[in-house]
Amino acid sequence: MWSGTVSGDVEGTLTTELLSLIPSGPVMQVEFAWIVSAGDQSFTAILKGTLNTQTGQVVMNGRIVEGWLTGAQVHEEGQLVDPATSRFQGTITILTATAA
Repeated sequence: MWSGTVSGDVEGTLTTELLSLIPSGPVMQVEFAWIVSAGDQSFTAILKGTLNTQTGQVVMNGRIVEGWLTGAQVHEEGQLVDPATSRFQGTITILTATAA
């Protein structure tokens, strides 16, 4: 599990939990639960994608499964910025037109 913050259109805390990891050379297939605590805008999303262990780049897609904008599609792109602490920095885009 990792924790951090989110800022921008949504402000709050983020907890990410690794649900599955399938190694395939330097590029791993990953699945994460993203839990964003942001008052009325809190949500949980399940994201799947790839983590490149050589470049530190991660790209994932999924859906909000609980909370604010349930059903909306989510796209995340991140970059490992500190390997010693496993700190990532990136963006998460919520496609609100897809919310149920």
